[in-house]
Amino acid sequence: MKYFYTITLLLLLYCSSFAQTAFYTQNFDGVASLGLLSNWSSTSTTTQLLNNIPSDYSGASGAQNLFMANCQPNNQNRSVTVAGINTVGKQELTISFGHRRTAAFNVPVTLEWSNDGSNWNQITYSTPTTTSAWSLFTSEMIPTVAENQTNLQVRWTWTTNNNDGCVTAVPNYRIDDFKVIAATILPIALDKFSAKKHATSCLLSFTTATEKNNAYFAIERSNDGRAFTQIGAIKGAGTSLTQQDYTYTDEKPLRGTNFYRLKQVDFDGQFSYSPVVSVVFGKVGNVVLYPTPTTSTMNVRLEEAFQTEANWQVIDLIGRIITEGIFPAEQTDMQIPVGTLSEGNYVLRVTAGQEVITQKFRKIEQ
Repeated sequence: MKYFYTITLLLLLYCSSFAQTAFYTQNFDGVASLGLLSNWSSTSTTTQLLNNIPSDYSGASGAQNLFMANCQPNNQNRSVTVAGINTVGKQELTISFGHRRTAAFNVPVTLEWSNDGSNWNQITYSTPTTTSAWSLFTSEMIPTVAENQTNLQVRWTWTTNNNDGCVTAVPNYRIDDFKVIAATILPIALDKFSAKKHATSCLLSFTTATEKNNAYFAIERSNDGRAFTQIGAIKGAGTSLTQQDYTYTDEKPLRGTNFYRLKQVDFDGQFSYSPVVSVVFGKVGNVVLYPTPTTSTMNVRLEEAFQTEANWQVIDLIGRIITEGIFPAEQTDMQIPVGTLSEGNYVLRVTAGQEVITQKFRKIEQ
């Protein structure tokens, strides 16, 4: 890996950069049944390890994979769980696995994590839209409360919707190469990385003191500081012992807060991330919630109506989505029933396209 650093007589500035490393891996090979895999379990006897359709995406292990069925009895809740994942000393966790489903496996699969096996938190996930083909899934970052745990658990749940026998042509869903990934901290000293507003564009500037095997920088942007998308790339200097200055202009920044980071990629494909910088463009909409605290109904008033439908979510302080709905287009006021919420603090998040508005509120008992 390349290390950014700069040494001056007056200042040595240390930052943090990250490489993604899998610290837990299960490829389901070398054992005859799921019951022989340490800390893996299923509530269904139809869950098994098979090798008749090996995984074939880039980097797949092939051979055996975990087979889950949608067959009799109808309306039965089923799950597969892995427990005992130790995340002590790990940070910025994500999970990754290959997945495949047949067209007849037409029920949703819920993906969740837990620190204790009792309180489960949903991970944004959906089964492949293309049937009978393997693909690779990587989650968004799991909330930080999952870090420094000795028994992180992950489970897949689904509900059967037919009474077909579990004999031939069984509707099935498969996973392979399950990984839990963490950010490995690399010591760096980034001389400069800044983002500045220039009229309707944003100028990114950064400097390296030396470079080693540096192929290129990917410029990544986010509207929430978590999910980043590449918007450009700049060729690196390869190996250099002299200062290199770089600039990149984002001609079409998002409305609201724009978060930027650099993904530095070596010639061998290894990569690391820079710290994140941000710039605000345009008028950021505000939301007013009343009464506060609230007991049964929360009134929501937007400072400026959205031109298209927006999604709203009520989220608890560990990141679980408690309830959600639609905020109609061209409307500034609506009511959200909160009487069924437990007493405590929550966040209302309203999302319309690239714009996200959040506001905290408190629910109390009547």
